[in-house]
Amino acid sequence: VEARFEPTGETEDFLAVDNKAWGLVDDQKTTNVLLVSDGNLFLERLFTVLPGYELTRVTETDLNGLAESDQIIDLYIFDGVPVPDSLPPGNVMIFDPQPGSEITQQSGPLQIGDVFPETTIVRVADDPRVGDVDWSNIHIAQARAVTSPALESLVEAEGGNLLLTGEFDGRKVAVFPFDLAKSDLPLQIAFPIV
Repeated sequence: VEARFEPTGETEDFLAVDNKAWGLVDDQKTTNVLLVSDGNLFLERLFTVLPGYELTRVTETDLNGLAESDQIIDLYIFDGVPVPDSLPPGNVMIFDPQPGSEITQQSGPLQIGDVFPETTIVRVADDPRVGDVDWSNIHIAQARAVTSPALESLVEAEGGNLLLTGEFDGRKVAVFPFDLAKSDLPLQIAFPIV
């Protein structure tokens, strides 16, 4: 909602900067988030404090039984688990994707490779999705080589990609190919912004 005030007549406006105001209208919609993880304190706490989100955590083995549920999931987060060959119907965030039985595999839209320690950031895309984040203060111990022809690299390190985003079959996908616990991203103001 936007509100504007305009002076009338010959009244002088001494503080024009306060003539406009904006506010968000709460539509009371709850966003259902399913976290597939053995436990991630950072993600669980983040979605506990964000208004309008309801988080459910399941393990990788529990995910199969949930597929038959009628619950609508708006956002799936895979944390430190292998990515399913076919992605679920909602939007998807992936942290620290794990390969299956082979070192390198095709997993859904992702090519998952070896771990690399060269995580000094060398490129941040000129893109509004990463524009409000200071990546120079983020430190990551190691990351996994992840590529995808369907996703765009927004943050790149010496050893490979650190953030891939885009759309895949009509769903939004973001991939952070590192373990949050092995980085200081959750301790930065950048974390909720990202």
